[in-house]
Amino acid sequence: LQGMAARINSLEKPEYDIGEVLPLNLSDIEVHPQVRRPISKESVKGLASTIKREGQRQPVEVYQKDGRFVLVSGERRYRALQQLGRDIVEAKIVAEPTSAELVYLQLTENTEHEPLTVIEIAQAVKALFALNETGQTISVNLNLGGRDVASRLRKIGEGSEQLHALFYDHGISDQRLLYSLAQLEDRWPSTFKRLYPDIVDRSLGRAEVTSWLNHLKENGEETGE
Repeated sequence: LQGMAARINSLEKPEYDIGEVLPLNLSDIEVHPQVRRPISKESVKGLASTIKREGQRQPVEVYQKDGRFVLVSGERRYRALQQLGRDIVEAKIVAEPTSAELVYLQLTENTEHEPLTVIEIAQAVKALFALNETGQTISVNLNLGGRDVASRLRKIGEGSEQLHALFYDHGISDQRLLYSLAQLEDRWPSTFKRLYPDIVDRSLGRAEVTSWLNHLKENGEETGE
């Protein structure tokens, strides 16, 4: 009986035309994780104030699947309406994107509102490689300037939270330095751990870390560190 009820419920929700804009219940929309860090409370609060004053000026974008709607873009608007206690959101029906297309769409939308950090881009590039996108394709679509840049960003994206904390908590934003540190962490984690305090206090910069990498490539990591 439960299966029959679910089937009937899905039949009650029609398929809508691509491009159609309609009011939807917020509760009928699934929100998948973004490629970036959670949207800041300040950003949502500011947009909520604008919507309260001017209304929702632009629909969110969703696709329909199995009787539900899945958010493609517009999470800030979705969160702002939730904060205002609203139940309804204006939504535009779009075709279901591939997993890779969804990442590209999220990156494009986020960049329009707030620049992505190097770590957020790196983690998105990592996700795209995992979806079998090539470095060349990623570089062209994200305007990175070359597939080598995409490979460096993937390496940074594969790094640990400790590596990413060098950017978020300690303001180290040099992409080449972060790439060198990602290599160091991956191949010689003990040395990375030992050098970490000096990296945090800026005693070691790009040149010093490069020297360490060259030394380790030639001599290996000393035991007992």
